[in-house]
Amino acid sequence: MVSAMSGWQLEPVEVREATPDPVPPRPSTLRGAVTLMVAGAVLAVVDAVVALVVWDRDDLEQRLASADINPGNLDGFVIIVLVVGFVGGLVAAGLWSLTAVGCSRGRGWARTWATVLGGLYAAVSLAGLAGAAFGPAGAYRLLKIAIAVAAVVLLWLPPSRAFFRTAATRR
Repeated sequence: MVSAMSGWQLEPVEVREATPDPVPPRPSTLRGAVTLMVAGAVLAVVDAVVALVVWDRDDLEQRLASADINPGNLDGFVIIVLVVGFVGGLVAAGLWSLTAVGCSRGRGWARTWATVLGGLYAAVSLAGLAGAAFGPAGAYRLLKIAIAVAAVVLLWLPPSRAFFRTAATRR
């Protein structure tokens, strides 16, 4: 005997969980950019530590004294300069790391921030090199500028742009 409601019943359906789209492979241009950003973070930490450990107090005091700073305030000002330099290096390392992680995940905001910060760093550093005598410190600064510029360029090459486009559609 068939019930009057049996015509309204649906066939059992198998429910399966949808698998997410596979993560597209990161192109070599993006892997290179992320590697350079990690190198920039490491160099920022090294700079912060070296600035704190190996600083020339006499040179810093002479420069500060020529800026008409009261000798009584000189010790406090030296400490402030060192702390600001150290913290600034750690902040730079954090920004390099944050943008590296974001870019490796295909986040557009990270690529934009890496571009802005890399461009600003290169411009300010080149301006600082303009009037200075070129030596080992200048070569080191040029290396850091080259790292920043190369990372930004790699982020905008066609394979990287395609990865960012694909990653944006997966969210």
